[in-house]
Amino acid sequence: MKKLITMALLASFMLSTFAMPLQATTSATTLSVEEAATRAIRNNTRLVTAQENELVTYEDIRRAREGVFDARTDIALTNANVTLMNAELAWSLNIRDIQIQRENVEFRMTNYFNTVLNAQADLELLRANLEMAKRDLAIAELRLSLGLSSELDFETAEIAVIRLENNITAQENTINRAFRNLNSFMGVNVNNLEQRHVLELDLSFEPLPEINLNRHMQRFVSESIGVANLEGQARAATYRADHYIVPHNPLTGEINRGPGTRTYDEMRIFQSQAVRDVADARTAISEGVIESYNSIRATELNIRTVEIELTRLTRQLAVSETMLELGRTTSIEVDRLRLQIAETENSLQQLRNSHAIMRISFENPNIIMGS
Repeated sequence: MKKLITMALLASFMLSTFAMPLQATTSATTLSVEEAATRAIRNNTRLVTAQENELVTYEDIRRAREGVFDARTDIALTNANVTLMNAELAWSLNIRDIQIQRENVEFRMTNYFNTVLNAQADLELLRANLEMAKRDLAIAELRLSLGLSSELDFETAEIAVIRLENNITAQENTINRAFRNLNSFMGVNVNNLEQRHVLELDLSFEPLPEINLNRHMQRFVSESIGVANLEGQARAATYRADHYIVPHNPLTGEINRGPGTRTYDEMRIFQSQAVRDVADARTAISEGVIESYNSIRATELNIRTVEIELTRLTRQLAVSETMLELGRTTSIEVDRLRLQIAETENSLQQLRNSHAIMRISFENPNIIMGS
């Protein structure tokens, strides 16, 4: 398991002259995904509503059963049975929805953590690049004073420093915003949204094994709460069409075509539409599984490419350090290569984390479609 702690990605070049000290975190508390998710679940209004609805839907079923028992006409019986079917569907889906919401809270929290940690690592790289740019600026100033370069060269180096300083400010704002979002999701009081944490995120990179994609898609379809809901609606529409009775006065037999009444043809149309909705939902989920699978495989190729590049840079660094000992290169060029390695390591770690998060989604039918 790869444990990420805030700004740890830059440890590879802490001995370099351009490395910046880590921000003080003495007042920040260490926070894990599990602890943060627990806090968020306690303050998740949708989850609270789903838990409250468990009693409501149970009462709906009880009333619907009474309605079936009390029905005195065929039309009333059909309507009462459909009401009962819908109530039972709502009750079963609500039970599943409670667990789904819990799983999605933890998944969203994992994404929040990853976003913050990535932003913090990127900030430290920007600071390291700023120190390098300042060294380049000092060299440019010296070369200008010796008449070895132009004013334009100096201004270019100066602009590079200013641009990095602006980027650092923007990145700090990004981190502040990310922490506010994280705290808000956990239900932190609005007055404490600026609170910082030392985030711990355990993610493991493992390439996706060979799978039966068709079987995987079928599993996602069969476990989808969205499909289950649409299937229930289709069953109700089919029941209404199959048990259609022309609206009439039960005493006189007079046909009633008042407002809100439907013809048999209309009921069959509604049935067809409901059945198509189920088919469309199944197709959308299958396409989502395929898209997720392709994204995971593409990320694995990117990871392999970056790993190869990191190996090349590491070998190049060994050569450069030897050349530095022989006086055939400068320390700034070696440090520049170390910085490039740190940036590549950061990219690799972020790709691996992204892959791990995609796998969590790919392996959970309740997450991949966002339900």
